Amino acid sequence: MSLLNIFIVLGNLAAILIVAYAKCATRRKQRDSVKVENGITKILMISMVISDAIFGVTGMPLMVIELYHSGHWTLGPTWCFIKVLAHYLWCPLVMCHVVCMAVDRFLAVCKPLVYRSLSFKLGYCLVGLCWGLSLLIVLTPMAAYWFNLEDNARPCSESNSVCDFMRSKAFVMLNYFFIGFSPITAILVLYFFIIREILRSSKRIANSYQIGSITRTHCRGLRQMRAVRTIGLIVMFFSISWIPVFICLPIFTVTGSHLPSWLILVMIFCNYSNAAVNPVLF
Repeated sequence: MSLLNIFIVLGNLAAILIVAYAKCATRRKQRDSVKVENGITKILMISMVISDAIFGVTGMPLMVIELYHSGHWTLGPTWCFIKVLAHYLWCPLVMCHVVCMAVDRFLAVCKPLVYRSLSFKLGYCLVGLCWGLSLLIVLTPMAAYWFNLEDNARPCSESNSVCDFMRSKAFVMLNYFFIGFSPITAILVLYFFIIREILRSSKRIANSYQIGSITRTHCRGLRQMRAVRTIGLIVMFFSISWIPVFICLPIFTVTGSHLPSWLILVMIFCNYSNAAVNPVLF
């Protein structure tokens, strides 16, 4: 787990530098229309790897320390709050960025004329929306004590040896629906329309007799395909990492059963591996 933490931090820092350098090079060499096409996607990617890097620096090391002490918390309430905040903030942040990137690719492929009229400001607005919405999702229930509404959960949550917020069944189910099921469904629907439009465009290119038009359209299609493929891989690995959590957590919550320790470790490893895979894909 410690090696995974190191890889998350170094990998995401390297991804930030690479994407930022490529963005500067694109500004110098390419036209405004192409800059906008690549720029919004790269702004979202940079923001996503920044969130992964922050989590790797804050939440992940604290989780490693907790696992080293066999699940017992020894660092006090302040560091516990930092660990819990980083953990619960990271999930909606990643989900929101993946949804925004899917919307970005949908507009680029299915609504190219509309997409070319957009500016870099939209990318920054989407980043601000992701961070603001994620903070709202996390801080609101923490401030209102929605995590530990049940009386029998308070003694455990107030224990000095345990670092977590005890969540009510209602919160877990709402969290599953709004942060898990709904965004993943939206992403799959968007990618269905993207793939359908790409197949239609391929047929139109094959039936075209204008060689110059074919070349320009083919180059534009290759750029779109690379971006769609990258974000598609991000969506695939995100689904593999998070869908088991969104399935197991509600089931065990509704039934009142306790999660086996081995299953908890597997889900934690899958979640954190997602932060390590993203910079490789970028």
